[in-house]
This record gives sequence, structure tokens and C-alpha cells, in this order.
Amino acid sequence: MALIVSNTISIDFSLITGCLEIKRVTAQTKSLCYKRVTLSIRNGISIADSAVYLMKSKNTKHILVYDGACDFCIFCINRWKHLTKDRIVYAPYQAVSHQFSDIPISDFQTSVQFILDDGRVYSGAEAIFRALDNRRLIWFYEKLPGFAKITEIVYRLVAENRSFFSSITRRFFRTN
Repeated sequence: MALIVSNTISIDFSLITGCLEIKRVTAQTKSLCYKRVTLSIRNGISIADSAVYLMKSKNTKHILVYDGACDFCIFCINRWKHLTKDRIVYAPYQAVSHQFSDIPISDFQTSVQFILDDGRVYSGAEAIFRALDNRRLIWFYEKLPGFAKITEIVYRLVAENRSFFSSITRRFFRTN
């Protein structure tokens, strides 16, 4: 299915593969399938809406890029949206990684990337602390010896075992 963003850009979403693809199209196809994009909503997050916002806004807000195929990641993003309100745009790397060619795809695949509107990029535990704007944890991360290393080890442990944490999350929080 496709969503036309402008006369030259569309977003295609495959219900079969779950892939979101942003591609250029000709002006003749401008009338394709706008209403069907609502089917791309997964666990309360509209992947296409995030991609459209990023393309139209030219990154005027901070962006937290996550793994859109990870149930645990999506669960966390849904929780964080309530804390950050509209201060941050959340987008799956599968939809927007091509817009940030200076960040290797492997970085997107292994940890969240928090991209500030001025171009600075944070990843892992630090990205979460900054996205949530937790000044105390940021201070600890920057000033307390060993804190950054420990939090990144814990982050890596969770990231490398996402399927386990997804099952725990589903069991205790009754998510889909």
C-alpha cells in the first residue's frame, strides 16, 4: 500500500513482510491509496505517520529511532510517548535510516539512536536518558565514574535479549 507524501515521494507498506519503504514516484501516480495507510499502525504507533513527519519537518524536532520489528522496543516507545508528549518524534529505523546516511545501519540495528535537531546523535542508555530528559541520570552518566559503563552494559544485555524481554513484557503487561 502507498501513501503519497508529495508529488515525488511515496511510502509503501507491505502487510505481508511488515516492511515500510519510502520511494520516489512520478507525478502521474499521485492519487494512490492515501486512506489505506491507516492499516500500517502497529501497537499504537503509526510507522507511516512518523516517516511522513520526518520528511516534511526537515527534522525540526528531536528524533528517537528504534527497531520497529521489536515488540519490547514498541512497548517502551508507547510508554515514553506519554512522558515526552510531542517533544520527540519516534520512528522505526526501517523507515528512516536512509535519511541518516552518516549513521551505520548496524548502529540502528543494535541500539536506539536519539538524533537532536542540531545533528548530535546519542545511542543506547544515554539516548534513553536524554530522550526522557532525565537530568539526574544524565548527570550521573556524565560525572559519576562507572555509571555510564554499567548502564551501557545493562542496555546491551537487554538489547541482545529482546525476545526474552518481549515475552516478559507480554506476560506482565498483557501487550499484543
